[in-house]
Amino acid sequence: MLPEIDPILPKLVRDVPRGRDWLYEVKLDGFRGTLYVEAGRGRFLSKTKKTMRRFDDLANAIAKELRVQDAILDGEIVVIGEGGPKFYALMMNRQPASYVAFDVLWLDGRDLRARPLWRRKRALEKLVSGTRVGYVEHSDDPHLMDAVVRMDLEGIVAKRRADPARRKRSGRSSSMRSIRRRKGGRTCFIVGGREREEVKGGGVPVILGDELPHVRGWERGATVAAGAGERQRVASVQRA
Repeated sequence: MLPEIDPILPKLVRDVPRGRDWLYEVKLDGFRGTLYVEAGRGRFLSKTKKTMRRFDDLANAIAKELRVQDAILDGEIVVIGEGGPKFYALMMNRQPASYVAFDVLWLDGRDLRARPLWRRKRALEKLVSGTRVGYVEHSDDPHLMDAVVRMDLEGIVAKRRADPARRKRSGRSSSMRSIRRRKGGRTCFIVGGREREEVKGGGVPVILGDELPHVRGWERGATVAAGAGERQRVASVQRA
């Protein structure tokens, strides 16, 4: 039987950490969901370890595609619409949800939490290739945050590339950083998972192209200007 794992909570900071120790991912807003796959069936647990029965059909469909003995994935449940995730549609259950994964913690009887993040992400990319699960790629460039700000997106999450996935008994992990900023009177939480399972306004498109990370498995959409000499693309509503 799979162990129940506490999701790692990010530490709130003001500035984007820099250095070779860090990697950066575009934030996708939705519901943080840990996916447990066992004996051909799946289930999502929330950040507080509550069963998310509303998404049982999605969890079971993913479990059938993964073709593994067992697995535990960490990621975000989202509804992808034109221009990015649609929080209201997700909250009101108006459109089918999708799952975007950014970590794998257990695979085929092996506990992967002691492995460095970059190795876990490599295993995750291979695992979800060709399935309905989106894969969040990363960037080595902290200026990803600058592009996100100029494009009026919500933000990024910074993670230590060599750290294991171990949650502290108390407090938040220093290996995952979230940045809170204010712009135009709006407060944005830049995190890898939601601090509360609720919806706030503003869409967050998925950045593609120009050595910036994206969610693999989604079609590319319109090109958007993000400053001189820069181009990024945002995810469209259809899957590739």
